[in-house]
Amino acid sequence: MPSAGMPRTAASCCAWRKRERYYVERKRNARSVCRRFKDGMGAPIRSVVLQLARSEVHRRVEFQRHAKRVARLQGPSLADFEEQDGSVIALGAIDALLNETLPPDVRADYAAASAGRRFIEATGYVRWYPRDLAILREALGSISTPVLGIWGEKDPLVPPINADLLLQRLPKSRAIYLDASHFVWEQQPEAYATSVLDWVKGRYAAL
Repeated sequence: MPSAGMPRTAASCCAWRKRERYYVERKRNARSVCRRFKDGMGAPIRSVVLQLARSEVHRRVEFQRHAKRVARLQGPSLADFEEQDGSVIALGAIDALLNETLPPDVRADYAAASAGRRFIEATGYVRWYPRDLAILREALGSISTPVLGIWGEKDPLVPPINADLLLQRLPKSRAIYLDASHFVWEQQPEAYATSVLDWVKGRYAAL
């Protein structure tokens, strides 16, 4: 008898292989992003960011192969972040992913939001992805609240295939894809704001 996470038909097998190829490509993208971090960020930060990306790729592939093993996987250590001010990490990520210069006041706002230990406290949940995402995956079908997702078509960290997975599992959901990378609201502010306003003004009711 096939195990819980294995493909059972030719069609599902093809879909599984397609997803696995995608995660291999995502791993390459993660390496590319890490290489673009400024030298001032330091090797430990680049190493941990790549470790986080690799852990996510590994977790997803293993989930497809052996669903029961997911809960036992451990997330990466964030110890290397402990010695870094969160504002430096946040600004390094923005410089690597945004590919454009933000106004000084906006950069200062991002820095303040992650200063001190705020970054590590906010990203600590990543270590629990292997355990919690398997549980949440089973709960998605029970969510009846309309959900809007706004996705960057060129996002190397959270690519649009994640939107496809959520559309399949959330009963009432809609995805909007914008020509942007990870920071969609910065690169497409008008389209982003319009999408949100249209949704809260009543478009959600159409689902």
